[in-house]
Amino acid sequence: GGEVVVERQARIGHIFYRPMPKNKASPHRIQINNARAAIPWLDEFLPYFVRAVPEVAELQLGPELHQRLQLRTTLGCGRFRGFVEKFRRVFEAHNLLEDSFSHVRHLGTMLCLEVF
Repeated sequence: GGEVVVERQARIGHIFYRPMPKNKASPHRIQINNARAAIPWLDEFLPYFVRAVPEVAELQLGPELHQRLQLRTTLGCGRFRGFVEKFRRVFEAHNLLEDSFSHVRHLGTMLCLEVF
């Protein structure tokens, strides 16, 4: 449904704190925001997201989630698989395709090992 554009003078961006400072975001805010983006757009890739972030199944995602689903329909956006195929080279270079997924999760805490 679109193009990836790098705009040097963009005024929007994301900064991720590692580790996140205390009280920077309310509990589960990042997971809620990620889920609210994933549910309308990931199609058959959504189960990979839910498996990687299982706590989202229990979170309240807000009453207006249906508006995000409707927006996708209104805009006539294609399936996420089409996006993956268009940028397959990038996904492969970063090991982001389902055949290259691997997670090391501690069974006691259910936390994943992260590599930076």
